[in-house]
Amino acid sequence: MKRGDTLSTIAARCNLSEAAILRANPAIEGSADLQAGQQLRLRADGETLDRLGESVAGAAEKTGNVLSGIAQGINTQVQEALNDNPDVKRHLESFGNRIGLSDREPPKTVSVVPLSDASQSAVTVSASGLPSSRAVAIGAGTPGSAFEIIKRVETTGDGEVRADVELPDWLRTQDKAVFVITDTDGSVIGRSQPVSVAP
Repeated sequence: MKRGDTLSTIAARCNLSEAAILRANPAIEGSADLQAGQQLRLRADGETLDRLGESVAGAAEKTGNVLSGIAQGINTQVQEALNDNPDVKRHLESFGNRIGLSDREPPKTVSVVPLSDASQSAVTVSASGLPSSRAVAIGAGTPGSAFEIIKRVETTGDGEVRADVELPDWLRTQDKAVFVITDTDGSVIGRSQPVSVAP
């Protein structure tokens, strides 16, 4: 994976569909989850596809049961269905955390402010709602494409980060940038809105 890659550029380069790449890499939800230097599987093996097909069929059946239960006002079926489908439950919790609907974790926020109005060669990246006292990385990239790690830091006991980050030369040539906070395994745990980095 190169900086600036998107699912569509990788799919075109490898003569595959974006859907095939996503099926082979279930942890990736879109181009913004790509990281420079990361390796993707280009094809799911037959066993993975069989399991995926079974999971989708099972999830569809259970979803139908859940909707029926909701219509009848039986709330316990929702939790049972989620417990029976840990992947669905994990994705729903992740989505809820991203938009701040979970009672378990505070929403993760990432903000960026210029340190200097004149050159904007550096910014301050602040984040909250992160895991406490944990090593994380700050990455940057253009909106909707692969990002690159530019600094490693540790969160406070309150799950916050505040770090001055030098903008790499390649990023200063862009109009907009997105800053991300990743866990040690490379998964994105916080993302800023696109910010202007043009001089």
